Order: sequence, then structure tokens, then C-alpha cells
Amino acid sequence: LHRGDHQKALEHFSEALRINPNMEWARSGLVEALKAKYWIYRILLQFFLWMSTLPVKLRSGLIIGAFILVRILRGLSRTYPDLQPFITPIVVCYAFLAFLTWIIAPMFNWILSFNQFGRQALSRIQRIQGRLFGIFFLATVISLITGLIFHVNTLFLLAAFFGFMIIPATNVFDEEENRLSLRATVFTILLGLV
Repeated sequence: LHRGDHQKALEHFSEALRINPNMEWARSGLVEALKAKYWIYRILLQFFLWMSTLPVKLRSGLIIGAFILVRILRGLSRTYPDLQPFITPIVVCYAFLAFLTWIIAPMFNWILSFNQFGRQALSRIQRIQGRLFGIFFLATVISLITGLIFHVNTLFLLAAFFGFMIIPATNVFDEEENRLSLRATVFTILLGLV
């Protein structure tokens, strides 16, 4: 996976699971290799794997530095409106990538749940995350489409609500403990009510 050869990784993780069906890291690796079949996940996975090789301080510095750079660029676009056509795409891409890093795992858990082999490879928590993603995603799309058809602004707000609730709703599980996190669940409910 680190070399970007998801097909070879898939073969090796499958063989490891054939030898020992209870090997959890091989099951996790198999899921990642299956998700890496999709180009967008593969690109983000390579980025995450590259970031994991960096020292913690450098990793934190890069994340904070990117955030500060985007803030500076936004300020420049307000001060110099002529730069806005060049800066806006950078800011939008940054926002999209930041949002994608939060939803990519549950999104691809949902996609894998439609594949018989993928569904069997997912853990119970990953299947639930995938279903939650699917529910909120479909609610977002349905609200957006009905808002467009009937010209009801409230439905656009509802679409935004469901879209942004994907992040906390799909992260209410403590994957290391393999259970629901009470703190994250309470936070998600309170956030939804607000």
C-alpha cells in the first residue's frame, strides 16, 4: 500500500487472512486495499501514508501551515479583488480536501457494502459507519433535489444540515475499542439539535 500497489497488497492481505482468518491487521489492510481500487481514495491513502512517515511535529506543522496559508490567501483576495479568480479555486480545493478527509473512510465503507467481498471484509463498525453515511448522503441529495424542484429554501438548509452532519454522525464510534463512543454520540446529538 505504501508503494501504491493496491493490487499486490490485496493479494498479500488475502493470503494472510487465508492462513489466519482472525488476523485483524490483515483484515484492515484488505479493506484499505479494496478501497484503494478507487482512484480518489488511492490518492488520499497515499497522502495519509506519506504523512504517517513524517515526524509528528512536522506533520502538525504542515497541517497548521496549510490552514494559515489559506487564511492569508483569503485575506489577500479581500484586499486585492483582482487576485480573487486565482485564489478562490485554491481555497475551494483546500476546503473540499479538508471535508473529504473527514468523510472518505465512511463513504468508501458505504461503497464497499455494495460489493459482496467488500461487505464481508468490513468490520461491524465499518458497516454501520457506511450505512450512516448512506442515510445522511441520500437525505442530503433528496433534500437538495426536492428543493430545486419545488423552489423551497428550507429544503436547501435541510440539505446543508444533513451534509454537514455526515462528519459527526459517522464518527461516533471508537474503532480501537470497537464500540459506540458515548461522548461522541452526545456531541453529535447536541450538534444536530443546535
